[in-house]
Amino acid sequence: MHLALSASPNLGFMAMSTTRALKAIRGWVAPTTRVEVEELLLQRGDLEFPASFLTPVTRNKKFPTWIVLHGLTPTGRFHPTLEQFTRALASSGATVLIPEIPEWTRLELKPEVTIPTIRATLKAIEEHPLTNQGLCGLIGFSFGAPQALIATTKPDIANRLAGVVSWGGYSDMERILQFQMTGQHEWQGEEYQFNPDPYGRWIIAGNYLPFVPEYRDAQDVADALIHLAIEAGNRRIPSWSPSYDTLLTELAADISPDRKGLFELFAPRSDQEIDTEKASRMATRLTESATKVTPLLNPAPYLSEVLSDVHLFHGRTDALIPYTETLLANTLLPRDKIANSTITGLFEHSERGNRLTSVFHEIGEAATLIRALSRVLSIV
Repeated sequence: MHLALSASPNLGFMAMSTTRALKAIRGWVAPTTRVEVEELLLQRGDLEFPASFLTPVTRNKKFPTWIVLHGLTPTGRFHPTLEQFTRALASSGATVLIPEIPEWTRLELKPEVTIPTIRATLKAIEEHPLTNQGLCGLIGFSFGAPQALIATTKPDIANRLAGVVSWGGYSDMERILQFQMTGQHEWQGEEYQFNPDPYGRWIIAGNYLPFVPEYRDAQDVADALIHLAIEAGNRRIPSWSPSYDTLLTELAADISPDRKGLFELFAPRSDQEIDTEKASRMATRLTESATKVTPLLNPAPYLSEVLSDVHLFHGRTDALIPYTETLLANTLLPRDKIANSTITGLFEHSERGNRLTSVFHEIGEAATLIRALSRVLSIV
């Protein structure tokens, strides 16, 4: 599915941006352009945090700049797929700045750090000699995607950006948690069922389960789920794999006997089934408590206030955040701010091999991706 909601650029500019898109895709599939990486230290209040600054090896000019926000993963900016993507982006002829968000690498659901992180990153760009000082592009992945959109409701940030890209993001907290707990999602009255990646529900429950009034004493379950998510993030083996069964049994042994069933609701072994009705009720209760403590977890109320042009991307077979969340974003964002919306079969959250390489021969998918990337790369 491909929705083009903006006017096409002039032919000369389109040709240039298409060339950059092809360079980026070539850099993803078969890296040939060398990219140099510089380690920076940025300041956010009294916190100093690292960032990766990528440039094409040819440093004889100033380049357009992209800021990239990683998602909730222990590997942060060093997640292999993110590194592959950002190197490909630099190969297109751009500088790329990837701030490390330490709270997110600890799997802490703290959306409130996004805006000060972006402001600190913009300041670093202003001071770096290899950036062109023009408007920047902002890309958010996964949990970072809706937070990037929310950040552009702030005029001082939006005024520095040429556009924002949401890649694999969610739009409504209860919808995404219902999917992660039950595998069910819907769009315009049509219901879908998909085997969900449990990684997301482990993180949400690990952060907020003790805030649900009837589970205030369930810190042992929350701690076990965070331990499990960290292990999965480091292993980079799909979270539904039977290879986690031994770890699940070990973690369950340290949980109070009267809460083992609660732990198994979030993290069943491969030979166990989830009670979907019970899981659905848990999704509702957990959403209520989490969004009461941290309202920014639910992007839906903020999306209508976005001030930047938005490019949306989502994988059609994404098992962590379903593509229907990006379809929902199309209805919540200001219509005049949606530059492009693309649902593609070439990307997804969960590791199932290099989809871009394995299906690149599919002409339709490749052409759609090139057109969408051309629009994105033309903004800076």
